[in-house]
Amino acid sequence: MKKITSLLLVVTLITLLFASCSGPAKIKVNGVKIDNEIYTYFENGLDESLSKSEKEDAIKKSISRYVTINSEFNNRGLSLSSTEKKNISTTVNNLWHLFGAHYDDIGVSKQTLYKIEESKACEKALLNFYYSDKGVSPVGEDQIKAYFNENYVAVRLVTGYLFNVDENGASVPMTDDQKNNLVNSFSSVATMVNSGSSLEESVSSLGTGTEIRDSLVHAKDSGTLPDGFFSAAKAIETGKAAAISLGDYIFLVQRIDVFNEEFGYYSTYRTDCLQKMKGEEFSEIIDKWSESYIAK
Repeated sequence: MKKITSLLLVVTLITLLFASCSGPAKIKVNGVKIDNEIYTYFENGLDESLSKSEKEDAIKKSISRYVTINSEFNNRGLSLSSTEKKNISTTVNNLWHLFGAHYDDIGVSKQTLYKIEESKACEKALLNFYYSDKGVSPVGEDQIKAYFNENYVAVRLVTGYLFNVDENGASVPMTDDQKNNLVNSFSSVATMVNSGSSLEESVSSLGTGTEIRDSLVHAKDSGTLPDGFFSAAKAIETGKAAAISLGDYIFLVQRIDVFNEEFGYYSTYRTDCLQKMKGEEFSEIIDKWSESYIAK
């Protein structure tokens, strides 16, 4: 059985990773040459304070993990969807647009960058499979939905600023009357929404140039929104609106059902939820699998 397993590992490695290296391969995994560009990718960006041996160990660990993910994905007969492949291409094109010159300089091709991003997608697919009802340690859909519902809030919002901008572009405090007038305007719009008017119709009273933004906000990462936004938005009844003042900002916030299929938030962020729930545990599992993929 061990011979069959070893043979399968070698065949998988050859299928996925055998590369047309320019010059002798810098590293091999289970005796199979790894493309030198993969080596260069993981070498790039390492802390310069590391010693040569520490850098080599870090590169070996990264490449072993990379090979592990690709091989375990292939061994289970998994495949990426057309949407996932399209997302990989979009990501690679964006990265190449921004950093292509850098990758060219260090000797990493766009094709290699695609392999790296593809491996990241394979890791997510493995995560989903491992914790699916067909996997080793199933996580119920209700559990994932409960996490999503508890840790995310979906809103439609309009942002107002409780300060003015002078002719030099500098922020100037509003007078108390100006602040009160703006807060009252936002509160009036919230009342209109709660009385049955649409958000689009209601915000027209705030004047031209008012932008409605659809956002999904995480409890521990509100992005560009100020601290306290999540808890304030979560306190709003689903479907209702409220004016929320936080620091120098006022927000008109309408909370929407986080599972609203029109926005597709749950399907988009389901894997992120599973990653947050099981990511640390799954990383340790990959480390255990990596023991079968020796980088030298």
